[in-house]
Amino acid sequence: MNQMRQTLRERLGRSYSGIRAGTTKFDITIARLRTNQIFVVGEALQPGAYQLASVATVLNALYAAGGPSDRGNFRRIEVRRLGSLINTAAESGDEWIEFDSVINIRPSLGNRSRGVEDAGRWNSMSLAEQLANVGSEVDRAIRAWETQRSGRFEGALARALELFDLTAADARWRGARCREILRWREEFCRLFFDRDAPEGSARGPREYFLRFGVLARRDR
Repeated sequence: MNQMRQTLRERLGRSYSGIRAGTTKFDITIARLRTNQIFVVGEALQPGAYQLASVATVLNALYAAGGPSDRGNFRRIEVRRLGSLINTAAESGDEWIEFDSVINIRPSLGNRSRGVEDAGRWNSMSLAEQLANVGSEVDRAIRAWETQRSGRFEGALARALELFDLTAADARWRGARCREILRWREEFCRLFFDRDAPEGSARGPREYFLRFGVLARRDR
């Protein structure tokens, strides 16, 4: 805010002599904060998508999701964006989180995750196998959304985003393939959070990922 005041003082002072001389005062306040869409996945009590203020921190997001479950570990929380690891909650608990960030609460050591145990196992799969698994969760989320089953939807949404990010983080798919994965991740999120998404938009993701399901079964 201080930097903004200084910038405005300099620019307004070019046009208003009172501001240059200090005889005219002005002030600025924040009337409304924009919101950021973020996702809490993994071992959270209430995984899913959340609309938080732009100044919200990782701790605010964890509070909104009820914090880690009994299986989750507060010291094993990752913050990812566009498939890349940004930092951990221990490093950035009080830092602002950006739009479309994913906060992944990993299980405590000794507990098995509800999904893929680690990136090592996921990275042993082919691209077709990975996207077939992603597509399964994408379809499950869409069906739950269409039938208004919020509990199933939130779980499927969180799992789909987790698998999208694991796939995008796989070093084998750098470049155009990674961009394509992230593009479909964005299209998937638009289905539920973009009010302007046209009717029938779910058909595109369903048909796209169905191809990889067929390809993965053929290659077994």
